[in-house]
Amino acid sequence: MIRSLAKHLALALALTLCLAAAVQAKAPERADVIRMLKLSGELDMVRVVIDRMQKVARERYAAAVPEHADQVSAIVEESIDAELEESLPKLADMMAEAWMPHLTQEDVTVLLEFYSSDTWQKLKKKRPEISQDGMMLARGWANVFAQQADKRIRKRLEEEGLVQ
Repeated sequence: MIRSLAKHLALALALTLCLAAAVQAKAPERADVIRMLKLSGELDMVRVVIDRMQKVARERYAAAVPEHADQVSAIVEESIDAELEESLPKLADMMAEAWMPHLTQEDVTVLLEFYSSDTWQKLKKKRPEISQDGMMLARGWANVFAQQADKRIRKRLEEEGLVQ
């Protein structure tokens, strides 16, 4: 009787642990991942690319019809905005597809909580400025890095007698 009870308890414990692991590793819901991408500002970063594209398109089309440059620029802007509005849901779906294999529902829940916080909302508004500053710093660092790496390569090549 005690052996049978012990077996049942062990089986129940194993089943509980398996279920707990399965619940923890539950794949995220697509709608939650898309919501996370929106709240995080990840989808907003597309706007940076679209703004550049829009500027180039306005200049190109306006140059083709200089006498109506303002009207042409407005049409280009409206057309690109409309296209973005229509195609953004598909991009969001594609991005969610890319993120989903790397997240569990628990991960998404935690991220949704963070991205809904006042702290993130404050940082998100400053994100373009912070990114710009970071890019400027990274460019400066990359220039110094490239020069230092070049010196190191040249020194090593000279030491090996491969260049003079």
